Amino acid sequence: MRRYKIGEMAKLLGLTTQALRFYEQEGIIVPQKSENGTRYFTEPDIVRLMAFKRFRLMNFTVQDVAEHFKKGNTDSLIEKMSMRREQLIEQSQALLRRAQAVENFEKMLRIAKVRENTLTCMERPDIYMHPCTLAELDRMEDAQRETFEKFMEAMPDAHICFVYTPREKTMPKFHFAITERDAGAWGLSLENTLCFAGRKCVQLIVRTDAKLWRPEYLDEQIARVKAAGYTVDCEDAVLAQQLASEMEGKKGYLIAALYIPIK
Repeated sequence: MRRYKIGEMAKLLGLTTQALRFYEQEGIIVPQKSENGTRYFTEPDIVRLMAFKRFRLMNFTVQDVAEHFKKGNTDSLIEKMSMRREQLIEQSQALLRRAQAVENFEKMLRIAKVRENTLTCMERPDIYMHPCTLAELDRMEDAQRETFEKFMEAMPDAHICFVYTPREKTMPKFHFAITERDAGAWGLSLENTLCFAGRKCVQLIVRTDAKLWRPEYLDEQIARVKAAGYTVDCEDAVLAQQLASEMEGKKGYLIAALYIPIK
């Protein structure tokens, strides 16, 4: 029976020598050793390692496979397979949701390029924001941090937004925000969120190297909307959705969608 040294076995199976030593340590394989300590692998070892690799391709952990190889039986294997199948289905559904979110974001950026610096009258949907601002991350309670992390998991359907009320002239506050439809796709609870009811707005896509959230900059954009003949509702909040950033030479720019409420 032919014998393979550890380097030959690693090359043959697309593994590393470190991995083979680890599998030996876990008891998955027991190679023969010469008097000087050289490891040798035989065809039964190849069969065992190929079976192990099959389990790993099904995303079983090394520990799960090692446990099965040591003391598992067909019944326990069937049970593990069933559990793994359900996990893979759940993961595939999550990947499909994320792929859809990426597609939605791609469409948004394409529209933003076309509409850059133009005014678009539209009905903005309800927007739900996590109650904690980004400035409060270090002061979140456990329940708030848990929901905040779920908002992060829903990106890019969830976005960083800020709120600016023209009559107050205060610095905008940054929140994670999402629509009800997108929250539903991620199973994200909107309980205890801040709801900004949908309303008639002018959408303005801006690309600026200035600080987008400065009140004076935002007031300039509101003045543009007024100059175009719209009646701005200064009692309601302006929402801004950060879309992307880009570099031009050594200069950085922010791209965002402003939603300016009108009467």
